[in-house]
Formats: sequence, C-alpha cells, structure tokens
Amino acid sequence: MIDSRVSLVIAAVGFALTTGLPMPLAGQTPMQLAQSGASAPGAGPVRLQPRRLVNPVLAPPQLAPALVTPTPDVLGPAAPTDGRGSAPVDVQTLQAVDNDSVGVIDDAEGGLGVDMWDGTDRTLVVQAIAMLPRNATSPTMRNLMRRLLLTRAMAPERTTPGPSLLSLRINALFDLGDLDSAMALISRAPIASTEEQMLLTEVESRFFQQDTAGACGKVRAAALEYKALYWQQAMAYCLALAGKTAEAALMSDILAERSDTVHPAFFAAMDRLSGSPPTTIDSLSAPSALYLSMLRTASIALPPDVANKATATITKAIALSPNAPLDLRLAAAESAAERGILASKILADIYSSVPFDAAALDVPLKQVEVEWGSRGRALLLRAAGRQNVPATRAEVLQAAFKMARAKGGARIFSVASQPMLMAMEPTSELAWFAGTAARILITVGEFSRARKWIELDLREGREKAPEKTDENARRNLWPLALLIGAEGSGEASAAMLRSWWQSQNQEDAGEKIIAARVFFSLLDAFDVTVPASLWAPLLGVQPAKGMRSPGSGILSSLRRAVAAGHKGEVVALSLLALGDAGPATNNLHAVNLSVQALRKVGLTMEAQRIALEAAVEAGL
Repeated sequence: MIDSRVSLVIAAVGFALTTGLPMPLAGQTPMQLAQSGASAPGAGPVRLQPRRLVNPVLAPPQLAPALVTPTPDVLGPAAPTDGRGSAPVDVQTLQAVDNDSVGVIDDAEGGLGVDMWDGTDRTLVVQAIAMLPRNATSPTMRNLMRRLLLTRAMAPERTTPGPSLLSLRINALFDLGDLDSAMALISRAPIASTEEQMLLTEVESRFFQQDTAGACGKVRAAALEYKALYWQQAMAYCLALAGKTAEAALMSDILAERSDTVHPAFFAAMDRLSGSPPTTIDSLSAPSALYLSMLRTASIALPPDVANKATATITKAIALSPNAPLDLRLAAAESAAERGILASKILADIYSSVPFDAAALDVPLKQVEVEWGSRGRALLLRAAGRQNVPATRAEVLQAAFKMARAKGGARIFSVASQPMLMAMEPTSELAWFAGTAARILITVGEFSRARKWIELDLREGREKAPEKTDENARRNLWPLALLIGAEGSGEASAAMLRSWWQSQNQEDAGEKIIAARVFFSLLDAFDVTVPASLWAPLLGVQPAKGMRSPGSGILSSLRRAVAAGHKGEVVALSLLALGDAGPATNNLHAVNLSVQALRKVGLTMEAQRIALEAAVEAGL
C-alpha cells in the first residue's frame, strides 16, 4: 500500500517538477495538502499527521561494493568536464564489442593498451576489479588503478551471466574517491547499458560534489522507474530544493510509516528544510551522499561517528562539510589527502582554520612535543609558512619531518608540506636539506622534482671529496639516487655496496639490518647482484613481527599472468598483492613481486616508483 501511495506521489510531483507547476493528486487539490490554518505551501512546515519514531541506528541504503590522482608526467588529466565532474560524451571507435570495452584514455594518454585483457579469463577480471584496494595511499598504486579502470580495452568475452565490467569499474573509481574519473567513465556508457547501480553511482557522485541540480535531474527519471527507498527519499529532497514544500512533506510523511528502515537524519533534514527549528543527529555511520548533502543544506551538524568505517569518498565529503566540527574535518581532511583525493592546498586551508596563539606559533616544536596529532601538524605547517627565508622554512620543515617519522604521521605531513616543497628550489645553500626534501617529494609522487634534490646532494658530495671514488656510496641518499637513476649515482658495484654497508648505523644493528634487507631486496628485484658476503649477515635474521605476504591464489595467478604476458592481469594482481598496505616495510614480499612483475610487462617506470616509495618507507 505504501509503495503505491509513494508511486502516485512521485508520478504527480515528477510532472510538477518538470512543468514548474504544483500538481494535485487524484481526488485532491493543492490546498488540501496544507494543514488547516497553515500558510501557503513553501512558507513553513507542512505535516499531515504526527510522525512516528524511527530507529536511530539504521543507516541509509548504500552502494554495493564494486583514487586516484595521476602522476602528471605519466597520465594527463581525465576527460574535460563541465565544472561539475561530468565529462562530455564522445563517440567511441570500438565497434561490435561488449559495452564493457568503453573507456576514457588510450595509449597516448597513459592507457595500458586496447589488448591489455587479451587472453585473460573474464571471471578473474571481475574478481580482481572487485578486490582492488580501496584505501591505498601510494601515489604509484593510485595512478596504476586509475589507468587500469579507465583504459579503453577489449573486454574478455562474457560467457555466463554476471556483473558488467563497466559498472564494476565505475563503482571501483567511486569507492576510491575519484569521482571525476567515475563520472567521465559514466559519460561514455552507452545509453542502452545504463543500470540502476550505475545511475545510483552517478547520482551519489553528483550529491558528493554538491551538484544538486544535476543529481535531481537524474532522480526525477529514476524515481519513476525504480522503487527502492533511496529514490523515494532523494525525490522528497529534490522537491524540497525546488521549493515544492507541500509535496515534499507529503512524501516524507508517507516514508515515516516505514519506521524500521528510514534513518531519522532524513526526517530531521526534511523538517529543517521546511522551516522547523534545527535538531541534533546523534548517530549516522557510513552515510550516503544523499544524506550528507541533505544535512549540509539543512545546516545540521554531522555527528561524531559519521567517519566510522567511512569510504574514501565519504571521508573527503566530511572534510569539505562546513557543518562538521573542526576536529572531525581535520581528521577527515588528513585521511582524504593521504589517499590522494584531497588537494594539499585544501588541507592547508583547513589547517589554517585551527586557532593558535602567537606564543605557540613562535615555538611550535615545543608545543607539539606534548600535543601531537592533526592540530600539531597544523601548527607546524602554519609555523613553517610564516617563514619567508627559504633556509629558515627548511629548518622548520626538517625538524617537523623528523618528529613526524618518530611520532607517526610522516606521510600526511609530507602531503601537507608538498606545496611548500614544490616552491623551493634545490640550491647549494639548501644542500643540507636535500635528504628531507627528496623523501617528502617521493612520498607524494613528485619523482622528477625529488631527483633534482638527490642530484644536488650527489654534486655536493663530489665537490667535497672528488678523490674518493666510493664517497657516493657513503652518502645518505645514494640508495635513492641509484633507484631513481639520478645523474652521477654510479653503479651498484660490489665495492660501492660494501662501502654503503659499512657506512650504516653501527650503533643500531636492528636499524642497519632493516635498511640492508630492504635495499638489497629491491636491487634483487631489478636483477642487480648483491655480493653473498653482504647477504650473509641477513641470513639468520627472523622476519619482523607483522610481516605480511600475498595469498597463494594471488601468487600463483601473478606468476601465470607474467609468464603469459597478460598486461592488465599483471597490473591488477600486482595491486592485489600490495593491498592497502602498499609499499610498506612489512610488505616487502609483495613489493618485490610487483616490481618484478611490472618490469616483465614493460612497466619499468612504475616498478621503479614503487621501489622508491618502499625505500623511503623503510627510512633509506
């Protein structure tokens, strides 16, 4: 009965929204929608009956599970957009192929090749895309995922019923928080292939981007065809946005009868939009974009648990929500920036909203020694930003980076300080800062810029000790110089490797062992021979606690894909092997496997960059 009532309302108000005129329901006039004595529709709250209490812990309907910022010199921008995240539709040249073969980029734009799935079983592709890591912070991994999901490529033949690869790819991009790419891929979808899930993804993406006009345009059509509660709630919201207060109130009250399925946040927002006083939402875990948009429009504060189990996309939305408490926005902004979906400049802007007194800004390191966290990092970045002399700014950044490595949060500090590092030139006066600058820039994926600082360090070393042929090996940045291919780094000869080993921390044997294990393993992945005498001290060392290894299924599949030369499969399985942990020190087995595999299919630069990220993570 409720479904039919809602359907009647949707049919009526859909016409009203299209024409801009109020549309009476069968047997009623517009005036009958108002309460006795109420003012005209749109002027205030309109309710037909007392609303029932609803369960305060239920979450709204969620997208089914299915980031990615590109490295500029590897992958150009996604297709141009209209300013709201929507890319113009273009005519695809692929003919007589599965709709799953459409894409946004080709080889010239960073694609992995039209034949990247050639010879790969469709079932494996479906499973691999569904399992892609959603929370990886590695810039190289995010770049590879974006290219994998956006490449125009002939899809494996569909032999059995199952989900479309196109919808899986769109959902994966959505979950990664790369909404622009998701929308660009949606715009390429043939009209006939549009599915409810794909439409839901587009509507949610538009709500996340605060494109309520574009979202409501899609909602009007969807609500007439699909009957899920999501569309009914979205329709009520869109009516309220259009000023159709009476019709919105009618739909809201009908939905109130579903007291066991509709979250109170919906009714709180709808009441507020109709003119009622603001209310408090105590709990809203894993909200939809629809709910976040409603609460933002209604100026209702987000509850503390809104970030619990939040996806990348939700996290970014919270960071940008003016109705979120400052500490909640800070934590969300750092998380989103780490995942590469929130620009460093926006994070810096949010940092700038944290109030600090002059005394704290004058002695920031002393302050953060006792109070480390989001506010501490905000203080350090603010203090560094106040310095106009490059050397003085570099001193603050170096001390802050050292503290972040010791206390935790080195990655997010690197992301936050990226704009400052990009504005600094690697000059001889700042040679002492080269190590910190290079490590920060590698962490955030600015490899070309990092190389300049490393080469500065090498030049300084040659100028100070030109007669010592192995001096480069003793210098702090030599492992990174070798991996990045810096000019003047030399070769990984037995003599250079022994010199580096002897130069390592003699007081901390554990730290020396970790550095050597990572460095030698990475060299081995590039088929560089490390003398047996240097491996010998590592033979009896037990793996560190927490070391992880890819599952046997991934290992076996990756070996087979490499042997067959299946490029897309190798990329997907390498990403699965790395997982959310990425190129971390406790994930060295996966790092080596992925580096070797990517090299075998011609992605040497990507392999090199994963190795560099792993080296910096290990403290090299």
